[in-house]
Formats: sequence, structure tokens, C-alpha cells
Amino acid sequence: MARGGPARPRLRPAGLLSDVALVLLCLSLLTSSAHSAGRRRPRHIDALNTIGAKCVNFTRGSEPLKEFYSPGWPGPYPNNTDCVRIIAAPEGHTVEVDFRNAFDVEYSPNCMNDFLMVRDGKEPYSPELVRLCGHKFPAVISSSGNYLWLRFKSDDTIQYRGFRAVYTFHKNEAYTPAPECKFEVAGPEVIISTANITDDFIQQALVNDIALDCSWRVLVTPGREIQLLFTEFNLDKPNECKLNFVEILYGPELHLISQTHYCSSMADSVKLPNSQDVTFRFYAAPSTLPSLRAEKTSVVAVATELRPRSSEEQCDSDEYDCDDLYCISGSLVCDGHFNCDKQLDEKNCDTDKDNGSRELLTKANIVIMVIGCALLFGLCFSVCWNCIRKLREDFREKEEELRQSREADLDALPPTMPRIRSRVTLDDGGCYVPGVELKLAVGPPHHNGGARLIREETVDLDVETADCGCQTPAPAPRRPSRDSCASGSSTPPPPPEDEDEDEDRSGLATPRSYRSEAVIEMGMRPNSLHSAKSAPDVVVKL
Repeated sequence: MARGGPARPRLRPAGLLSDVALVLLCLSLLTSSAHSAGRRRPRHIDALNTIGAKCVNFTRGSEPLKEFYSPGWPGPYPNNTDCVRIIAAPEGHTVEVDFRNAFDVEYSPNCMNDFLMVRDGKEPYSPELVRLCGHKFPAVISSSGNYLWLRFKSDDTIQYRGFRAVYTFHKNEAYTPAPECKFEVAGPEVIISTANITDDFIQQALVNDIALDCSWRVLVTPGREIQLLFTEFNLDKPNECKLNFVEILYGPELHLISQTHYCSSMADSVKLPNSQDVTFRFYAAPSTLPSLRAEKTSVVAVATELRPRSSEEQCDSDEYDCDDLYCISGSLVCDGHFNCDKQLDEKNCDTDKDNGSRELLTKANIVIMVIGCALLFGLCFSVCWNCIRKLREDFREKEEELRQSREADLDALPPTMPRIRSRVTLDDGGCYVPGVELKLAVGPPHHNGGARLIREETVDLDVETADCGCQTPAPAPRRPSRDSCASGSSTPPPPPEDEDEDEDRSGLATPRSYRSEAVIEMGMRPNSLHSAKSAPDVVVKL
């Protein structure tokens, strides 16, 4: 000690900071309540501050110290808590959040039970930076713009001490503000269209090479529901959900709940819960903005207020009954837009009679009709092909049956083989000459069951004397034979008288004319153990 005297007790820095924070918190609450009567706060801030008194430490914290705490700090945070806040820095600045003293939040896989979520922006759908839980101090969190969206949620089981966080603002020389593409609409019928996005928004996004994120806030009358019906839905890059999409959300503006997400080539109608404001969000990455400027990307939706009714209740006189327990404003009937789910409000309208035909010729319906016609053509072609193939198979089966029937008939013939008797008669008295070819034809049936030749041939044979001794002095002149079978005689005609004068002086006989006759007798053939083709039908023996 530098000086004498008793030592004074030293205050712990942590306790001193906590006491100072509580005092400043009370002063800030009193100050804000004193000025609330003369100053109108933004609508989203009022909705945020009405979440509950237990979220005050988180939603307001200490503005002079730029701190915020878990609900109930420095004590444990309560169960079933869901608090949301936004930290906004001046234009051209970024936000940085650092945790001090403690970070004690129930740990669970993927931080599903108790957690602190931070998003880079001021919307509930801004990109998520981190989801925190556990007992280790997180790293410093920084924003890319001048906003951070934070949400603290606890379940109904274990309670922990929580955390204390400090935020600071830093100048960002490279800061490029995002275009504020936001619309707020209300009424019985609202037309939401990408045509509302002006070229200034598109140009600003293109120059800064950032995405265009536009939203339409549809305010609903208490006790009514909002129905969204899409009349056009054409995205530049369908099915690429990270580049362009439409999202439907509902609930408080800073605590939105996602209802559905569209990023394909078509979108279905959707009804939102009762008395809930609706946010219609359209997102387009920089690569899809030229298509939006060229109006190749077009999204049009009709938002209609519906009044639900009971089965016993009737619609009012100034309302129209959609025949599905919903009523719409009578001014929407025959206005050119379908407002009822069954499209009854445009059914019997005199004006714009071709509106129904135009609705049928939408891109989605044309695609469906083309696919249906292609399927019908494929079905007809398949049926015709199968019929032709069946007919071919039946024809082959008939031919096979006919062939087998013929073979069976041949096998069933009588067992006696045909017997053939042949006789060759020579002009010189019966000399047998081998190698003679006879051309036979079957004539009328013979008396013994056979058949007899009706044609005879005269052939020239060169026969040597040494073979059979049938020499003649000279050849007989060739002359056509007459049918001797018709008269029943087989005797050849007499030779000419001068045949001795033409004898060859060398000692060899010259060619003579012979007449041949063959008689074919058909009888029964013996049984065959083989097929019908293995045994001959006619056997000719000379």
C-alpha cells in the first residue's frame, strides 16, 4: 500500500458492470415511455415490443451502452420464450456483435431446442449467419450491411444463465446499399406483379452486382383470409431455387412464418391463415436480372380477401357466395380475375367471353395437352403394333398346322407300294438297249388299277454290232411315231424296203429307230416306319 490506513474493499468489475447496466436500463425505459406519447414509432417496432415483458432485456437492452441480454439476465432465462429484435446501424456502417461475461445456453444437436439466431439483414428471411447454443463463447459476428436480425428461443425444459452481448458500429467504405424494393397493399383484391418493379431497382442491383429482393406486404382485414391465385408464373431459371424464387410468408413483419416456396415452372393457389398479414417475396439473383428487365420473367398473382362462413350462414347482400363456405366482395364478380377457388365469379359473365379460352391456353395447360397427346399416340401405336404382331403369329401357326396335317395325311395312305411294269420293244426283234431315257405321262386308269402310257417316243440309238448283234444294213429314216397305245397294239410299223442298200461298208450298223413303251401300274405301297418324305410315292422299274 502506498499510504497507511485500512485497506478498502474493491468492487468486482463484473458486479459493477451489471449494476450499472440495470440502472441504465431502467433510465432508458423511463425515458422511452416519457417520449412515447409525443413520437410515433414505426409499426414493426411497436409489434416487436408487444411480444412480452420478459423479452425487454433482449429486444431493448441498454441503448446507451449498446448492449442486449438474454431474457431474465443476470438470472436464468425463462422457458417458452421467443424474442426477436433488429440492430440498425447508420447508413454506410456495419454492425459487430461480441459476447461478454457469459454465454450459457442449453446445447442440442443443430441447436434445435434453445438457440440464438443471427441473420444478415433486417428481414426474417435474410441470410442466416449463425445459430448459437452451448457453453463456449462464440466468435465476433459482423454484418455485410447496416442491419442484423436476431432471435432468441427457449423450449419448455431446462433453464440456463444466458448471455450478455455488446454491439458496435463500424464505418464501411465499400458499403453498397441494397435497393428498398418493398410495397404495402390492401383491399378486397390486390394484383401483385413483377411489373411493379421499376427499372431503377433493377439498374441499382445490376450496378452493384447484388440480388434483387422485393416484397409485397398485403394487409388483411381482421376476420378475413387471403387467397393467392397465380395467373402468370415464368421464371428465368426454373428449378434453380438459389437464383430465383417466390416465397409466401405470413405473420408479424419481424416474425414471419414461411408458408410455401415456388421455384419451378408453375405455382398453385394458396390460402393463408385467418387475420394474418401476408408477405409476397420475389428474389432474383444478378444473373437473372436481364431477363426481368426484358419482361421474360413475369409473375402475376391475385390476392383476394375471403370471409369464411359457417354452413348455416349466408353471405351478405353486398357479397358473392363462392359455394365453398367463403364470401367475397360483390364488386369482384365479372371483373376479369378469378377470385373464387372454383372460379364461379367469372362463369356467367357477358363481358370478356373469351377469358376462359385464354385461361385454357396458358403455357402450363399447353404443356399438359402436348404430353397427353403424345401419350395417346404412343398408346395407339402400341395397340396397332401388338395387333399386327399377333396376326403374324397366328398366320405362322396356321401354316405350321397345315403342314403337319399334310404330313399326317401322307402317313395315313394304304401300305402297298406302287408297282411299275416296263417293256421296251425294238424294231429288230427285241434287243434290249440300256440307257434309254423315257418321257412318261400318266393316262387313263388301267383295268388292273394301274395307269398306262399314252405317249410313245422314238429315239435314236447307236448300237455296236459286238454288243448285241442287232445289225442292220442301213438306218431307217426318222419319222414321227403314232400313238399305238390308243389301238392297244405294241407292234412297231414295218421298216422301209430299201434299208439293205444303206449298210455301212465298215461293218458297223448305222443308227436305227426304236419304239419304246412303258406301262405304269399304281398299287398300294407298304407301311413306312419313317416320315412320309422318306418313302417314294412312285417307283419306276424299266
